[in-house]
Amino acid sequence: MSKYYEVQRTRTCKAIGSKQGYYQWDKQTKKFHTIKEIKDFLKKEYGNCKRDKIYIDDKDDNAKHVGYIYCYNTLKASYDDNAKNNQDWVNVYEIKATTIII
Repeated sequence: MSKYYEVQRTRTCKAIGSKQGYYQWDKQTKKFHTIKEIKDFLKKEYGNCKRDKIYIDDKDDNAKHVGYIYCYNTLKASYDDNAKNNQDWVNVYEIKATTIII
């Protein structure tokens, strides 16, 4: 059995000052071999920007912390001249893979 980690990132944004909600503009899954690689990746991508916890309810309606939303602003997007509020929803998973014969 082999083990690796996946970082799933859903990237959303909206124009600063917009009354409209955030929209998804990208979704990525990246694979890593170690926790250190993940920490290095997140530090490079997000530095010390604000982050909020992501929660989901378990079967007993208890809130379970499952990831982070990284919040940051960008000056311009490549497709328009509007500054953006960005929220990247990031979850990390440990994957244990077993080879099977079919």
